[in-house]
Amino acid sequence: MNHITFDDFDTWCKTQPEFIRTHAFFNEAEYFEEEGARFFKGDYHTDLLSVSPCVVVEGNLTTDTFTWDYDCGLLVVTGNLHCKHFQLPVWAVIGGNLHAETVQINSCCDFALHVGGDLIAQSVIEDGHCIEVVGDIRAAVIESRVNHISTRGVTLPRVGLTD
Repeated sequence: MNHITFDDFDTWCKTQPEFIRTHAFFNEAEYFEEEGARFFKGDYHTDLLSVSPCVVVEGNLTTDTFTWDYDCGLLVVTGNLHCKHFQLPVWAVIGGNLHAETVQINSCCDFALHVGGDLIAQSVIEDGHCIEVVGDIRAAVIESRVNHISTRGVTLPRVGLTD
């Protein structure tokens, strides 16, 4: 793991495929210059990953749990992401597939999850978070409650919230 500056992060982004270049940006960099971005080259396996404030994995990521310390953040994975539960209410860009038991996110409609491949989970529930998937969503339960979920360019209908 290396720490890189946000200028180095921007330079790295320019060398990436269009999907990463288009979606991977961190608007709050001016507040986190001292922290910079944590950069992992190659596949990374960990039980716990703190996305505080910015983490880049150039490869595949496998983790059980995410944490975050701030009201904003950025996770960029150029390959596939495997996790138990994806509940990360920050900006996330996954270049490949996202595999999780559950995906349930609420960022009060501030951030988005962009998946360049397929999203495979038991359930995908959007409670106030934009979820955009280039490929297919394969899940037994898919619910868009507040913001939107799109797959293959088609926005799925929203379900009403229940009390």
